[in-house]
Amino acid sequence: MKLGLIMQPDDHQGSDSDWEWNGGFESKGVFRDLEGRLIQQINPDRQPASRGRNTGEETYVFKSAELRAIAAIMYERLFNDRNSLPVVPISDSFPYRSAIGKYI
Repeated sequence: MKLGLIMQPDDHQGSDSDWEWNGGFESKGVFRDLEGRLIQQINPDRQPASRGRNTGEETYVFKSAELRAIAAIMYERLFNDRNSLPVVPISDSFPYRSAIGKYI
């Protein structure tokens, strides 16, 4: 999934989430034929998208802390198999970056 920072208008009441799915996907060919053990199922919250082609429609939202925790758990679980993970090329949207360009 391609994630982007949630655009926070001045009158926004605040959301704990700071990332949203923009409706796109990273290079699909990289993720073909993945073994099930390399996939982590999650149940993300939803709220109206703040931008992108799905603006105003419900989209999946994520918290940076939760994304980091999922990555840490998966890294620990897959440490011995890390050489079998697909290489995801760097793109404009991945790895995910904060508004000031820091990786999450």
